[in-house]
Amino acid sequence: MKKVLIIGKGLDIVKTFYYVFKNNQVTNISFRSVWNNPEQLEYFDIIVLSGFHFEICRYSKKDLINYTKKYNKLIQNIKKKCKTLYLVSTDLSVKRSISKVVFFYYTLLVNLDEKEKIRILSFHTINGHEEKIIKKLKNIILHILNIKTMNFKMMASKIEESNKIELNTIKFYFLNISRTRGMDRYIRLIFDLFLFKLFRLN
Repeated sequence: MKKVLIIGKGLDIVKTFYYVFKNNQVTNISFRSVWNNPEQLEYFDIIVLSGFHFEICRYSKKDLINYTKKYNKLIQNIKKKCKTLYLVSTDLSVKRSISKVVFFYYTLLVNLDEKEKIRILSFHTINGHEEKIIKKLKNIILHILNIKTMNFKMMASKIEESNKIELNTIKFYFLNISRTRGMDRYIRLIFDLFLFKLFRLN
């Protein structure tokens, strides 16, 4: 039985990795807690890192780049606390994007120190958990728009492929426009995953 730590409180992520590592000793802690004090961590066999500060969606492009540098340092500190580190990233299989979150993860992975020692998990929107009406409606909309999703039970196979990620070159637009996390999510849905693909730009 391995000691596993999930960093981040996103419900779908937490439920998914509790399922994947269900035969192990799994612990969960908030991302902000680790950001503020990474030295608090004990040593684990596996750490899954998920999360970022939502306020980055209000940052300028320059501030976003500075944030990725700080995040990179956080990763290096966490890496010392485990045998295997999984970094959860948003899906980056696009050629064009307006999303600040996509820019954050893309810039982070391009410049990540010792990336060969970190296993990257990049995947489509997770579904398959017991869902409330709003989430069911969201999944119906994603299906209508022909936007890919992934059942959470497929994560185990994703973990096996996590050292095989290849990054596309992504062209970004309008990154200096401030927005909320919710706005960034819908902008990405409408432009990156629907309109750009509709006009064969992604």
